[in-house]
Amino acid sequence: MNEHMILNGTGMATMAFAAICGVLRLRSMDRGGKLILLLIVLGLLTEAVATWAGIYYRNNMPVYAVFNVVEVVLVSLFYDESLDLFRRRRAGRVIAALAVLLWIANLLWLQSIKVSNSNFMILGGVYIIVFSSLAAFRDQLDEPEQHRLHFWLNLVLLFYWGISLLTWFLYDDMVRFLGKGSRYPMLTIHIINWLTNLSFSAVFLFTPKTKHYE
Repeated sequence: MNEHMILNGTGMATMAFAAICGVLRLRSMDRGGKLILLLIVLGLLTEAVATWAGIYYRNNMPVYAVFNVVEVVLVSLFYDESLDLFRRRRAGRVIAALAVLLWIANLLWLQSIKVSNSNFMILGGVYIIVFSSLAAFRDQLDEPEQHRLHFWLNLVLLFYWGISLLTWFLYDDMVRFLGKGSRYPMLTIHIINWLTNLSFSAVFLFTPKTKHYE
């Protein structure tokens, strides 16, 4: 087993652990928490399919391209439950629909589904950073107890996308500085994924449980 498979396998294991932790507290979770749990489960399935596609078709970009838009849609619906200005107007549903249209337009006119969908990833990442920051710091801890889960989930999303975008922007500089043969730039991306998955696990395990509500 080569190093690439070990790194991917470790990432999938941490993601599976996060999914298990989420399922264990499913009964005390509201729609927002369930949407993030669904995102994690679909992310795990995406990694499994992408690994298979990479081996048999030598190209797993279409798999990740589909997940990119699914992620933005699910996070937008999560904001409908987590962010008051979204919740009042159900703005997340509108943004989710617009995201699908932008994703399709990007595939048709800018970037093929067979290459990295970087335009949409960057746009989606900036969108998540902005609104996760707003949600996390909008007095979430002063709201009803169930929103404590939302607060920490928003912080994890903010951490992941903030560090990921910074890493992507600096990736070429890291390669030039460390050398083309260095494994550390790619290892950095894997470590970010592991920390994110373990952070989701900790949120599901240690955030106080509440009575089930909808």
